[in-house]
Amino acid sequence: MRDIPLGGRRLDPGDVNAQRCAWGGVVTADGAEAEVALAPIRTKPGFISRLQRGAIRAREALRGALPQGLDLSGYSTHLSFSMPAALNEAACRLFLSTFAPGVMLLGDRLDSPGLLVRPRPGRLELAFEYVDGAELRGIAAYATGAAVATAAAVSRRSHRPLPPAVRAFGVATGDGYGWGLTREAFGPDLLRDGRRALLQRARGTIRAQEQLEASWGIAREALAGTVSPRDLEAADALVAGRIPLPSEGVWTRTTVAGSAAIATRPRVSAYGEVIRARERRGFSVTAAVATWDTTVFAVCGPWRRAYASLPRASLPRFPRALDSGRLDGVLAGYLDAPAEGRRLASWQDAVRPGLFDAVAPAHLLVATETMPTVAGTDWTGTDRPGKFAKPEHWTVPPYWPFIAAGILLIGILIGILIGILISRGGSQTAPTPTATSAATQSAPAAAPTPAPPRVTRFVATFAGTTTTYVVEVADPAGGGLKYAWTKSNPCGTFAVNDQTAAWNHPDVPGGCPAEPIHPGAITATATDVLGRTATFSYTGGSAVADIRP
Repeated sequence: MRDIPLGGRRLDPGDVNAQRCAWGGVVTADGAEAEVALAPIRTKPGFISRLQRGAIRAREALRGALPQGLDLSGYSTHLSFSMPAALNEAACRLFLSTFAPGVMLLGDRLDSPGLLVRPRPGRLELAFEYVDGAELRGIAAYATGAAVATAAAVSRRSHRPLPPAVRAFGVATGDGYGWGLTREAFGPDLLRDGRRALLQRARGTIRAQEQLEASWGIAREALAGTVSPRDLEAADALVAGRIPLPSEGVWTRTTVAGSAAIATRPRVSAYGEVIRARERRGFSVTAAVATWDTTVFAVCGPWRRAYASLPRASLPRFPRALDSGRLDGVLAGYLDAPAEGRRLASWQDAVRPGLFDAVAPAHLLVATETMPTVAGTDWTGTDRPGKFAKPEHWTVPPYWPFIAAGILLIGILIGILIGILISRGGSQTAPTPTATSAATQSAPAAAPTPAPPRVTRFVATFAGTTTTYVVEVADPAGGGLKYAWTKSNPCGTFAVNDQTAAWNHPDVPGGCPAEPIHPGAITATATDVLGRTATFSYTGGSAVADIRP
């Protein structure tokens, strides 16, 4: 990728190969394959057509930069949808048993290994075969509506019914947190049997075509008001069978003539504008960091440098305001003022526009990925989306218990050290007061009773088949806490270790029922040295959470 003249700039701290290009997207390399990423597209009427035009424009931009004699061949497709972090993992798990069969039917060919469903920072990601033309438009509409419906169900903003739930046996991936669904994840070989496949349910079976029609009906309803009729035509035709599924026939592809016509249409993108350096009177502005969520510009004056941080929503207005001169006074005034030590230290600091005197190392401006923990899976298949056949995708050892134990051990050692220092200070012999001071000194006041313990945070995380709970409790008495845990749901196994508990709930015979979220109440009780308790009961069962009471 470094030898291909793309005319872009490397600004993404999370990907050293990524180049932000003038057309607004990113070209990078995922192993031996070139990868093109489009800028986020808001869901409003016409967004499916804009997505297809953007994909064609990106492909033709990459094709035009290739050395003579090289051409492109589609490899895989990844669709991502904005998803609040608090909902993401639960939404993905619900997606597996409701909308995932439809994605596999609409997006995978007869030789495909399956589907990836991943909760990424701020987005739900789906990975499947390379699609184009009607298949791309159809699956984009279906998957967008499915993501909206799933998020609404998890957040309880909607009481509309979901598609008929099927038994989905996903396995955790090793190169990125999420689930892999093989062709047999729902019972039969879904891609071989297609619309006729009998999908397994908790009780009985359902035809894949019936489940697909129900799923598209709910996804279509969730898109109401955000799409145009043209956005829905391809999905309607694919679901009804007027256009064959990728596994039923030859997949369509936009013609070279059509690609060239779309690629030559002029279009200005704020995401592409960031790579252009700007000279203003008394200072210059150059992009220093650029992700889809945040862009950081270096503002350089004659005496010092500052940084302007723009979240995604504010980015389109910034270049226009800068070029028109409306920001000259603000930026010049900030450069003329003495630095006050304002530092852009993390991606959480960049959720609102701001000016800073310094910026942390660029990798801290990228949200942390959740790492996989499950090993010993048996995925088979060809090297397709996500490169499933590579063994390292399925053999990452479970590091997180060791990390958690290390953090807990450090906390215990700090507590012991503080206790030793306090005890040493209290055991020192007090100086004998003089007669004068003894005569005038009053009796010491009784020490105030410390406040009772208080729960400050409760975190539930999920990996593989285990939900792990951690409770954080303030201990004003300072003598240490004793913890007790209970679980109301009897299925699975429950192990406790001080302020941590782990519920292993595999969806297998003899384990827990196959359901997106296992219900139940998890209760933690902490008792201090004075016998006082602090209790917190989490009613979300196996769902993830981060609660600060």
